[in-house]
Amino acid sequence: MKKFWSLLLSVAMVASLAACGEVDAVYIASPNLFHAEQAITLMKAGKHILCEKPMATTYIDCDGMVLQGHNTLTDRDEMVVAYYLYFR
Repeated sequence: MKKFWSLLLSVAMVASLAACGEVDAVYIASPNLFHAEQAITLMKAGKHILCEKPMATTYIDCDGMVLQGHNTLTDRDEMVVAYYLYFR
């Protein structure tokens, strides 16, 4: 797959992506049910997140994502929620 798509990096698990020092930011476009878990895991690892909307499927998951963004020890934004058509 890596060669076919000319990818520089290919991982199968979010934990591997979180541990990768070569990655600073991640675009989350997975099924909505996984957004919160993936975003929180990646923010804990210090990654910047661009998350496709809807942000999450429940208020509690959304709140957890926002709290993790605030709790990440950095002086920069960690998460943005967007719709892909805005970036055409």
